Amino acid sequence: MKTKIKTEPKFIVKPEDKVVVCKMKVDMQLIDSECWPYIGAAWYGNKALKVNQFGEFTVKAIARCNSEDTFDEVIGKRIAESRAKVKAFKIAKNVWGCIAKDLSNKAKIAEKMAKNCTIVEEVEVRHITELSK
Repeated sequence: MKTKIKTEPKFIVKPEDKVVVCKMKVDMQLIDSECWPYIGAAWYGNKALKVNQFGEFTVKAIARCNSEDTFDEVIGKRIAESRAKVKAFKIAKNVWGCIAKDLSNKAKIAEKMAKNCTIVEEVEVRHITELSK
């Protein structure tokens, strides 16, 4: 599955605590999306507090080794990065859901306006018919 979302992981490794932390910068690249010209500025407001209007945000995830297990930095990084990506894509899914809802509402308004124009057009056609008698 391909997305246009860019991720930049950075790791903090603490072998003495058997912990790996992944801090990930995420860029949804909304400005490069086909939807960008139609995305209203209010989509993110209080529905996506961590995300700016361009779809950029940061997530953090931790991989902690069990005290009985042997610490492996490579595996810890993989686990922490995967956990960070889960968080990132959950946030991205919610952002796209907010955008989709907003665009759907705008489409409904446009459909209503088109129907209103059809009704008024029919009234005017009848008016012309009456005036032409």
